[in-house]
Amino acid sequence: MNGDSGDRQISRYFERPGVQPLDDAAFDGFVDRLGHLSLNLRSGVFKHETGLRRIAKIVLGGRSRHSLLRARLTPFLETLIWKDPLAALAARAAVERHGIPVVVTYRPPEAVVASYKRLSWRFPVHQMAEDLSGAGLKGGALPVRDAKNIVEESAALWSMIYAELLSLAQARPDLVTVLHMDAVLRQPRQSYQSLFARLGLEHGARAERGLASLEERLAQKSKSDLPSGHPHSQDRNLNVVNSYWRALLSEEEVARIRARTEDVRMGYDRYFESGGAAAISMATAEKLAEPA
Repeated sequence: MNGDSGDRQISRYFERPGVQPLDDAAFDGFVDRLGHLSLNLRSGVFKHETGLRRIAKIVLGGRSRHSLLRARLTPFLETLIWKDPLAALAARAAVERHGIPVVVTYRPPEAVVASYKRLSWRFPVHQMAEDLSGAGLKGGALPVRDAKNIVEESAALWSMIYAELLSLAQARPDLVTVLHMDAVLRQPRQSYQSLFARLGLEHGARAERGLASLEERLAQKSKSDLPSGHPHSQDRNLNVVNSYWRALLSEEEVARIRARTEDVRMGYDRYFESGGAAAISMATAEKLAEPA
């Protein structure tokens, strides 16, 4: 659901089904085409891309097209994993209208904001606030008081998205699982075993290869703790994805983020502390890691 490189029916970032231009019928049609692997994806060429990379994307397409092609070429495909942070505001419609299980990956606001700052990613937070009727914005505050401040904008974005997803997780624990990123980083095997069990997925040979690769990467150190400017860098140090913000954000920026996101963050703290079956936290992973 990327407004620049995704399906041609999607015209904006973070579309919310039921809100124009993506009404419920249009979203239902999109989900049907997704299930039949018949999406009409854009080339995935971004404005900043030039030269051979731009030509290659025009001819061959970007990551989304490659993922779609691999899915089409997978024999006896039974389960489709739709990984799409930009579909966060469509999660409720996916659950309520189509019964699609949703996995929410929880990352602390400082980590998310640092990523957006590092990559210079900007999003239409005023449009999103209007679509959500201000949900997730502390004290009904405007999404962004300083339109040039990417930190404030990103913190507001985090609050709106995670407030919406927490509300959904609390309302539909039967179909929504919340996975804490720290659990994945520190106890990957136990975290994914718990997740697969929740989703009713078989932990087969392919899943084991992927997990072994993740464990190998977590055991390695990259050349730098601070990721490159590429969002999909293969050389990044996975161990610090939730902590490298300390080298990128100023004290004033951290204070601004925490003031903006405090209420929603505390809501997740309480959610994980409750220890429900739908919450996969460090406590869950550590319990699974204990010898029988």
